Amino acid sequence: FAGVAALLLLRPAPPQSLYRFSISPPENGEFENGGEMSISPDGRYFAFVARAGADKPPTVWLRPLDSLTAHPVPGTEGASLPFWSPDSQQIGFHANGKLEKVAVSGGLPEILCTASRPGASWNREDMILYSDRGSLYRVPDTGGTPTLVATPVAAQNETAFDYPQFLPDGRHFVVFVYTNASTPTFIGAGSLDSKNVERLTQSTTNALYAPPGYLFYMQENALMARPFSARTLRFGGPAVPVAQNVGEFAGPQY
Repeated sequence: FAGVAALLLLRPAPPQSLYRFSISPPENGEFENGGEMSISPDGRYFAFVARAGADKPPTVWLRPLDSLTAHPVPGTEGASLPFWSPDSQQIGFHANGKLEKVAVSGGLPEILCTASRPGASWNREDMILYSDRGSLYRVPDTGGTPTLVATPVAAQNETAFDYPQFLPDGRHFVVFVYTNASTPTFIGAGSLDSKNVERLTQSTTNALYAPPGYLFYMQENALMARPFSARTLRFGGPAVPVAQNVGEFAGPQY
């Protein structure tokens, strides 16, 4: 057994493959704000926001990655920024000032609470972290009374928190921090167990965490990857570009 284990450890890792594919808007339709796209945690589905026509409302569309066909999700008219449950069985979204969820298998959406701003994240403890009126709140994924998590500190020129994303432990998160004109916007890190949001790095966009330990964010039309420890909330090295000439949608300013 020890010899077999050693051989397995010494065996070179299989080469990594690079996949390229395109996502098209609905026929005679258009993407909303660049598509506002999200891939399910299990890697099987792709959700995006699009209009079926110029006079149609933005709607969540769902496409299996092994298919070329996407279909609108009923009841998601007016939606923005879809996000996924950890088990990939439900899609969360904002619509008409509400935070809602809908099952991938079908059925009508459920309203969870009021939410004035898009951008949310769902952890394995059945909790959703979201932004409302510039502050961060959490609410059970069954709905209920939201709990304040963190609010901007005016003395530090912070004006709003937006686009939160849970880190793997489901307690810590990264978030984009809007500031007033005298202070650069930045990416921050916080915890459900603290009211403080710590500054990580200056950025004009939100960041996305990806295993085994990277933060991805934009810098001068380049998509950057920077080693990041989700345990210590510290960077492990400089940022490096992974894609050039990447489009960027500028969200609302505060």
